[in-house]
Amino acid sequence: MWNFHDACLAIAVILGEVLFIYIVEIIRRKMNLPTSFTRRMIHFFAGDAVLLIPFFTYQIYPLIVLFLMATLTTVGIMKKEGFFSTSMVEKGDVVLHAYGPVYYIISVLIMTALFWNELRYITMVATMVMAWGDGVASLIPKYLKKLHKYPWCDKSIEGSLSMLLFSLFGALLALSIANSFNSTPKVFLPMEILMISLLASIVGTVAEAISMGAIRHFDNFSVPFSVALVLYLLEKFF
Repeated sequence: MWNFHDACLAIAVILGEVLFIYIVEIIRRKMNLPTSFTRRMIHFFAGDAVLLIPFFTYQIYPLIVLFLMATLTTVGIMKKEGFFSTSMVEKGDVVLHAYGPVYYIISVLIMTALFWNELRYITMVATMVMAWGDGVASLIPKYLKKLHKYPWCDKSIEGSLSMLLFSLFGALLALSIANSFNSTPKVFLPMEILMISLLASIVGTVAEAISMGAIRHFDNFSVPFSVALVLYLLEKFF
């Protein structure tokens, strides 16, 4: 369904994402930083584009954007020597983990397909929990002298606390924007926004902490889907 506004916004999002990746990668190379720098910046900031979902009139446009970005990223990683690959795939990375950015985009695509109109806030909150929370879960602990590891994996309590805090910030931002632009079933009160955001951040943190073994490579699915499921059930039954 043709809509000039949506088409322009979709093009702007795609160009903005590609330009962001390009700029971050240039900075990484200039400063001789590891590939993980670009990957983390993409994880933390690229997902913020989900905050533009309320400004699309028709669902098909963000779906097209996400499909194109998933395809572009997949092809880029498969080329191994291309710009996308060198900016997102770390040396010695296992295949399942290397495609993390693709899982990231696909998870947002699936949620966007499932939740539209007054339920768009679910996609927005779940994505921001993943983007901001999971984006720092393994970053901040690297700068701490002592970590308290979980007995079942190499993740730490400090990492989980970092994720909880940043997930909360991301969820609060997402839900506040959704609440202001007709993307919620009702106008949430400030306390409701806080409680829903806190619940989402807790669910996301727990999902990330228990993602171990082979599943740890798929936390870009398990984290947002867990949050989305809980928020949907909350909306449906309470």
